[in-house]
Amino acid sequence: MGLEDFGNNRIFESNDFKVTRKDHPLQAEYWNLIDRPKSASSSQFLSMQLLDLTFDVRYQLEVCISQGWLSEYDIDHEFLAKLAAMSDHNAKQMLVHVDAC
Repeated sequence: MGLEDFGNNRIFESNDFKVTRKDHPLQAEYWNLIDRPKSASSSQFLSMQLLDLTFDVRYQLEVCISQGWLSEYDIDHEFLAKLAAMSDHNAKQMLVHVDAC
């Protein structure tokens, strides 16, 4: 089945299409808050405010992101800090509840 099967799509050919590249890949702030950058030196690493999430909490957070319940682009330091301050059980249960809605 192709686009023409739907009958209402027009296809235009154009040579005006331009692809631009960024110097770095687009990445949500979320990843910089929980992952140590591969290129960070020891002094840079010590100055970062990384948030330590247990495997269970991080896994459940990534489930919520992959299922589309949470957007990694909307997760900020404040949200992750509150999550990290909770007990593992409460943080995980809160995220399980988000995933179950």
